[in-house]
Amino acid sequence: MAKKIGEIIYDIIEEKGTNKILIFTNHLQFMGYVCSDNKECKNLADTIIPLKDVKVAKQDVICNCTDESCEYDSKSYRHFDWFNVNTDKITGFSVLH
Repeated sequence: MAKKIGEIIYDIIEEKGTNKILIFTNHLQFMGYVCSDNKECKNLADTIIPLKDVKVAKQDVICNCTDESCEYDSKSYRHFDWFNVNTDKITGFSVLH
C-alpha cells in the first residue's frame, strides 16, 4: 500500500530537521511551516496539512513575465497565521532549508 502524501511530508521534515515547506496545488502556492508540535495540529484529519505563518498566492499571479530577470511579486501573497491544506489537492511540494 502506498504512503499518503501527508505521511511522506511528515517523514521528510523529520529527516531534514526543518518544517519549512513550499506546496503547490493546481491554482495556489503555499509557503510556510508545517505545524506538528502541538495538540491542535495532532487533532486534524489525515487529509489535512496544517501550516503556520503561511503565505498564499495564486499561481498565475505570482509571476507572469517572460524576462529572465523576472522576480516574484511579494504583493501577490496573502499572509495567514494558520492555514490548512487538503492533501488531496497537492500537486507538488518541497521541504525548504
